[in-house]
Amino acid sequence: MIAAWEPVWGTVGNMTLWKVLRGDAGERHRYTGGWMVYLGAAFDDHVAAPPGIVVRHPPQGGRLLIATEEPFSLADPEHMKAARAIQKSFAAINADDPLPWEPPAPPFSIPGREKIA
Repeated sequence: MIAAWEPVWGTVGNMTLWKVLRGDAGERHRYTGGWMVYLGAAFDDHVAAPPGIVVRHPPQGGRLLIATEEPFSLADPEHMKAARAIQKSFAAINADDPLPWEPPAPPFSIPGREKIA
């Protein structure tokens, strides 16, 4: 999927996990983690992989941060600890500082599609 979509960032999780990672106050993050997160090369100098996290380097560049090699479970304290560590590693990119990449300004075009406003 990374090769086909060329994402800057992506996450795998579910609403329950994302609510936990946002905290009781419903904190809004620019980037919310999950049990697996892809960070494009633009993030290399901004996010350090937490200790104990599985890190993969796809051939297209960037990194996959994976909480566990096992099927992820919200009921497993070690899985949740790893997911929280991934979220905590996003502190710098969730700050009010400028993004480490320039998002496309709407309207932008997708090849083969009309412009999206």
